[in-house]
Amino acid sequence: MPVISVHLEPPYLLFMGDVGDDGHGKTGQGIAYWRPELCAGQMRLPACEVDLGLPELGVEEAVGSETLDLLKTYELALQQDAQIRAAEALRSADRETQSQALAELLPSIQANAESNDVRQESSSNFSNGTTQFDDEGFGVSARQPLFNWGRWMRYKQAQRIAALTRDLYSFFIIYIYSCL
Repeated sequence: MPVISVHLEPPYLLFMGDVGDDGHGKTGQGIAYWRPELCAGQMRLPACEVDLGLPELGVEEAVGSETLDLLKTYELALQQDAQIRAAEALRSADRETQSQALAELLPSIQANAESNDVRQESSSNFSNGTTQFDDEGFGVSARQPLFNWGRWMRYKQAQRIAALTRDLYSFFIIYIYSCL
């Protein structure tokens, strides 16, 4: 099982819970004593008898002072995790492959338009003069293959790969969260 390392950025909100004696709050006491500059404050439940000498803060005040709890820090770390980002990119690419394979099965429609201003000058024994007219053309074409086995198989394969990638991604995320 991989080891997950989480680095918490200060300032810290030290949660003491309902600690009844100094022996059960050693970690919080050590941080408050040895590194008080890293502490934003303490948060205690009403039954807590240990006071670290830090300001009493609630979660809202701690968030306002830019402290992070363990879950928020872990979520931020996951957003930057290279393996998760690679899995997301693979899932996204496979979904795009499925969309492209489906597009090969759908009708293809093309439209074009053309407009020209034509001016002709002529001189002959019978007539002299200028003729001017607009020449316009429009076209629309639609193409729908009735059945193309190769394209159909590419689409079915892309569907299976996208489903597999989606399932692997879900498994990967569940596995990462279960390693907490």
